[in-house]
Amino acid sequence: MTEMAKIERERENNNNNINELNEEAQMEKLPNPLPYRSNSGNLTTIIGAMYGSLFFVGVNNCQTVQPVVAIERTVFYRERAAGMYSALPYAIAQVIIEIPYCFVQTMLFSFIVYAMVSFEWQVAKVFWFLFVSFFTFLYFTYYGMMTVSITPNHQVASIFGAAFYGLFNLFSGFFIARPFLVDILHNVHQTLHIFTLVEEKFIYDLPNRFVKCIKPEENVKLR
Repeated sequence: MTEMAKIERERENNNNNINELNEEAQMEKLPNPLPYRSNSGNLTTIIGAMYGSLFFVGVNNCQTVQPVVAIERTVFYRERAAGMYSALPYAIAQVIIEIPYCFVQTMLFSFIVYAMVSFEWQVAKVFWFLFVSFFTFLYFTYYGMMTVSITPNHQVASIFGAAFYGLFNLFSGFFIARPFLVDILHNVHQTLHIFTLVEEKFIYDLPNRFVKCIKPEENVKLR
């Protein structure tokens, strides 16, 4: 009986080892559940997909809010002339009312994208994703409202807004890494400082130079 028991135990151990080997072989054949961790190229692809989706939804918010704000401005002018609306409460209400819409949009967008990309479901990481998405949608929406406020109609506002999408796109931190942005912005600042000095030296001083070139008799007449 003892020999038979030993033989059965050996068979069970062999079967368990075979099952473990089969499971390992199947796991090797399965696709990687976190493909963005395999190499830096896949990581860049996932970050680019996140960036592109956020930028697309943000630009869509900016373009769709412009005609609504333009119509509301017409109503504001009418009610303001009638003495019903005040400028400051109207502006505060216009800013606050966009928060719940952007919050619902962020929830729908974030959980769908977060699950499809297979990010880790940790509270801190989910919160940061929601935080970045929410404020990205908010500042694009407020930017669209600002363009309508400083332009005569929403057609001009859309053209004016599109002029700055390229700057947002370039200096967002994806195409140009953050460490390089410091040097680039420093160079831009130095270039603008040089242009300011040239403007002050030559352009603003042109009337004085013109007066100095006039003959003394004509200079007296001008005075």
